[in-house]
Parts: sequence; C-alpha cells; structure tokens
Amino acid sequence: MHPPLPLTMNALRRHPNPVVQHICATLAQLSDTDEVDGVFDELSRADCHALLSDAGAAAALSVALAGEVRAAVEPCGPAAPPQEVSCARRRTIVEGLSAVVSLATGVCLCGDSTVVPLLLDVLPDVYGMAVGRFEDLLHRPGCGGFFKALDLLVARYLNRGSPMPRTNDRRTALCAPAPSYATTRERVAVLTQLPLLRGWLFEQLAVVASLVGGPHADDDRLPPPNGLLILSMVAPRHLLDDPTAFDVLVGAAVAVASSAASAMTGARIGGYIRLILKQLALVDPPRFRGTAGVGDALEALLRSARASSPTGIVDAIEREALLHLLHALAPSAAAVTASPAAMGWLVSMAALPPDGELNQYASYSAACMALYVSRAVRRGGASRIPATFDDAAPTWRRLVGTHPHAVAVAVGQSLLDLCNAGGGQSASSTAVPALTPWFPATFPPPLLPAYETRLGRCWTCGSSYSAADERRVPNKCSGCWVAVFCSPACAAVGWKTGGHKRSCAAWSRYSDALLTRVVLQPLTGDARRVTARRVHHRQAVFALQNGEMDGDWRAWVWPTARARDVEEAGLSLADVVCLVEPALAVVQLLPAAEYAKWPSAVSAEALSKPLEKHGGRVLRVVHRAHPPRVQSFGPRYLGLA
Repeated sequence: MHPPLPLTMNALRRHPNPVVQHICATLAQLSDTDEVDGVFDELSRADCHALLSDAGAAAALSVALAGEVRAAVEPCGPAAPPQEVSCARRRTIVEGLSAVVSLATGVCLCGDSTVVPLLLDVLPDVYGMAVGRFEDLLHRPGCGGFFKALDLLVARYLNRGSPMPRTNDRRTALCAPAPSYATTRERVAVLTQLPLLRGWLFEQLAVVASLVGGPHADDDRLPPPNGLLILSMVAPRHLLDDPTAFDVLVGAAVAVASSAASAMTGARIGGYIRLILKQLALVDPPRFRGTAGVGDALEALLRSARASSPTGIVDAIEREALLHLLHALAPSAAAVTASPAAMGWLVSMAALPPDGELNQYASYSAACMALYVSRAVRRGGASRIPATFDDAAPTWRRLVGTHPHAVAVAVGQSLLDLCNAGGGQSASSTAVPALTPWFPATFPPPLLPAYETRLGRCWTCGSSYSAADERRVPNKCSGCWVAVFCSPACAAVGWKTGGHKRSCAAWSRYSDALLTRVVLQPLTGDARRVTARRVHHRQAVFALQNGEMDGDWRAWVWPTARARDVEEAGLSLADVVCLVEPALAVVQLLPAAEYAKWPSAVSAEALSKPLEKHGGRVLRVVHRAHPPRVQSFGPRYLGLA
C-alpha cells in the first residue's frame, strides 16, 4: 500500500474538477521511490485547459503546491521533529505537482493570473529564509523541480512583453484571447516590485552555474535562466538596479565554460548568459566594459559556444550575440587584448569565406574590430599590434583579395600596413585616414548596426508585434513611413490624441532630408547611399550618426545641428530624444513617442521633467548608462531664436 497524501492536499483532493481528481489519484499511486518524469505526459491539451480555465481548480492546485514546498523546507532526518509524511514522499508530491504546472501552463494561459501570484507568494517563506544559501534549497525534497517550474512560469507570464517572435502560442482552441501588450506591461510592473524576485533569479543562476561542473552537470532539474532572460528583455533597468548584476553574469559565464566541453547543460546555460549579457550591455555599456573579469567571461562564452556545436562551429545566432558583446567591449581595447580567445575568434571570423551575406558581415565586422583595437594599442605607445593580429597577416591579405566590398578591403589593407610597420612606425605618424577607412567617425560604422533598434514599437501602446498577426511587426504609417502602429485602433488614437496628426508631415520631411546624406551600413557591410525609397525613411531616422564628444560636454557642437534639423522639418524638440554613447561618439536621434515605449527607456518622469523649462523647447539627451542620466539643452545653448 502506498503512503497517504499529506493533509495539505485535502482541498485539492476534495475539488470536483475531474482533472484534479485524476492528478490526485495518480500521485496516490506513486511510491516514494518512483520517478515523476513523464508520469503526467498523458494529460492532453484539453485536460490542461479544463484544469486552468477553472479558477477554483487552478487555485487549489497552486495552494497545494505552495503548501507542500513550504513543508519541504522543514528539516528532514532522524534528528528532525516528526512529520506527517516522509521527506521522500514529499519529494514525490512536490515534483509531481510542479510537473503538472509546467506541462499545463505550457499549452494553456488561462490560469496565469491565478497560478503565478499564488506560487510567487512562496518566495518570502522559502527563499526569504535562505537568501545566500539557495543551493541548500535545491537539495530539499522536490525543490529543484519546483524552482525550475517557477522560473519557467515567470518567463511565460512576461513573455508577451518581449520583442521575441511568438513562436509558442500557449493557447488551446478553447482558450480566451491572449492578454494584451498593455496587460503584460502591468504584469511587469507588479513583478518588478517583488523584493525577492530579482535576487532569487540572480542567485539561482550563480548556483546552477557552479553545479554544472559537478555531478549534477546533466541534471534536468537544474533550471536554465528563462525568467532572467525574459526580464532582461522586458525590464533590463530593474535587473541593473542590482549593483552585482554584471558580476554575477561574468562569474556564471566563467563557471559554466569550465565544464561546457563535457556537459551540454552547461553549454545551453552559457547560451542564455550570452543573451542576457547582450541585453544588459545595450542599456549600460560603460558598466559592462568596466566589470572585472569581463574579458575572461568573453573568452569563456566563446569556449562554451563552440562546445555547444558538434562541429565546433558557432551558428549564426550565437555568432551574432558574441559579435554584439565584442562590439560593446571594443572601446575598451585592454579588455579585448586581455582575452587571447577573443582575439583569436576575431581572426577566425575575419577568415570566413565571403560566400554569403552573414559571412560577409561577420568577416567585415571582425576585421573592423581588430583594426580598431590594434590602432588603440599603437596609440597607447606599444611598438607593435597584438601578436594574434600581427600573426594573422595571411588572413588580412586574403580579406583584401577576396572580399567583395571596398571598405572591407580597405580595412584588411590597413591591418596589413600595421603588420608591416613593425616597431619602426608609430600609428600616430601614419596618416589617420589611411589607417581608418571609416574616418572621420570615431568608431567603425560597420559595428554600429548592433546598437540600432530592429523592431518597431507601437507609438500608442508599445507593442512590438501586429495585433492582427503576432508573427508580423507593427505597420508603418503610410503618411510618413516613420511612425509604427500595431492596429488601426492604436493608429486612430495616435492620430487624434497622440500628436501624430500634427507631426506626420514633419517626420516625412525630416526623413527625406536625412535620406540625402545619411550613409547606412546594411548587413553586407557595403557602404552605400540610401535611395529615396519609402522603405528607407524609418531606417534613415534611426541611423546612428557621428557626434564629437571628447572633453567637456559644454563644447559639444552636434546638439545645435540636430536641433536645427528637427525644427527646420517642422518637428518640435519635444518630439525627439537623443540617445548617446560618448565612448563611441555616436548619436541616435529617436522619436520620443517610440523611445518612451522601449523597455530600456528612462522613466516617464525623467523624460518629461526637462520639458517643464523653456516652454518645452529643450533637446533631451539620454546617455546609454544606468542609473539613467538625462541632459537637457535649452534654446540659448542650441543657438535657436
């Protein structure tokens, strides 16, 4: 006879829902030594919907699981006080109910608003008593399975707020419509107020990364950081409020890479870390570059990326994420040169045969980065460029002879010139334009597309996908081809009350003016002037431009030029926001209506406060950094009448 179910399951056992009855009967049949994996796979999509669409059943399931987890953290063993059921029995029940929650919420979203809050209520009682000792919790009966399920549930709950494609629509034929983007943003606001959520997710990642190298390396109960990844997309500044955010990620990357060659779990978690770092580095690149050990982390991520592929070749998605991190790190040449693996990887990327658009961009981008770092090293007084790049002369020679794009050829030739210069010629004594094909820009324009926004955000609600078809991005306004709206309803609101009726024609004039002079760098790396086709209007507006930012900001001249461009087109300065990164000397002038909807945007209060002066005739400049820094330039500084 199997041991009985504990008293905490009473409410669940009494619930009339047939799926709940089936779950309880199945759990009652399991012995203390039975494995739970796969036991509930027989639940159909219809069963999952019947369970979660019944609010009472979903609540009973959640309350039962929460009660069992609270009981599971009580001491076990001969010296522990007597318990109603054994620790082994508790493990079976917690893992079983956690498996049901993971399975059901994976195919039906009807119970999200009931299940998620009830399970997150466990954190103060369970994790709150073990902050800094999360590894101990993973060894409590069934808690590993519970926290893996909770992490995945948080990610699912917030996923519709991310810019990710809707590849997994968690709806059955009977489910209610998916929550709106506005509802998801409300969820984000609520969850980011939970004091323990961020700390739990960061500590969980650190613990899991440390365990990957041990006997638990391939344990399916080790949770990949799904919740942390989604939060980095929907609330990156909330994660960056933790001063140890980059330190935790850098440490986890190094720990995971040490075992990735033998543990696929480690390689998979390394992929998550790369994506999280990418999101946070976009928001606060100076802090990313200044984190101790970031070069070691980059080297570790390169190793784990290769380990995740049977052939050792990094696929296109991984390659893009790694290139992005290198782009963010490149202004700190010392951090790049401190990582032999990073420099070697740049050479291997530059050596890719230019037989496709992605390979052409990767080789071109990697060579540009190698040249940028090499010049920085020589300007610092070194007699030679780094040995890894110096020894790669055959690669630069091949780039010159085979790459189809003129600027890439010029980059390769500049690298060859530095290799041949040896110690007898300093970088400063060579004509700057000859060694910098992107002169007069400070940072290589081919590396800047990684800093652009690729997905539009509805100017009314902020959604990054069409309301009619979630596989499509929002539609551009047919009048200016700059504004985007996810639905006719949002377009109507934007036109009538959002100010677009006033600014539509002005945005069209502004983008027309930019089309005549802005040079964009497409993925092929081929520098070319943009033709005045309507599809390019938005690209021209969002293109990054050079702006000299050396020395005191009071000496900056670019704000005056940008402000005049804006007002000459008929726009108000309140219609725009400038996003800048002084280390790269680049400026991105954005529509304020769209920037305000970015998850990484500064607060509405920080954006609106400068407009209280000078009747709103103020150019707002937001620095890529956290905590947020917003500068404002009034009409006197801008030289406006």
